Amino acid sequence: MKKITFIFIAAAMALVICVLSGFTEFSDECEVVRENTIRLRIVANSDSDFDQDLKLQIRDALTEQFQDVFAGAESKAEAAAAAQKALDDFEDTANHILKKSGVDYSASAELTDRYFDTTDYGEFMLPAGTYTTVQLTLGEGKGKNWFCIAFPPLCISASSDQEAQLEAYLDQNGWKFASKKSGYVLKFKLVELIEKWRKKAG
Repeated sequence: MKKITFIFIAAAMALVICVLSGFTEFSDECEVVRENTIRLRIVANSDSDFDQDLKLQIRDALTEQFQDVFAGAESKAEAAAAAQKALDDFEDTANHILKKSGVDYSASAELTDRYFDTTDYGEFMLPAGTYTTVQLTLGEGKGKNWFCIAFPPLCISASSDQEAQLEAYLDQNGWKFASKKSGYVLKFKLVELIEKWRKKAG
């Protein structure tokens, strides 16, 4: 009986070591994604239909503008520098729409670090964690936000059909692309739990 128990414990420990070893590699790959990606986050003034509609109008204008701003960037560092220089232009674009709509609030843009939960893109997922983010806050910024991938310059959201372009970019930068169909969901969840803990601890 003792021998069987020992074998069971040894097997369980071996399994845990294998899982942790694989997870460490996966966690490193997630960090590669964060290091090579810039997000765009637009926060509405409120959750009223009017304010949410304005947010989407600004989203449409900015996603086109992002294509031009990031067109020549070959790395995240270059993209971040280009975004920093373009913050005033992003604000001007948003404020032009806000002014035409007759609201009494304005927009403010910043390049900052923001935490995101795991994002589901249908066939793949982007890991939870802190990303360099271009954030545009409209008015009081108390409404629901919209976010997408700004660099690489696709600005795709979870409803987009441009996943293959993002996959190709991330694969070139060391990301072994993780499909939900490949059994990675649990690993993504573990990454999210760890990143949330880090966020609270920090």
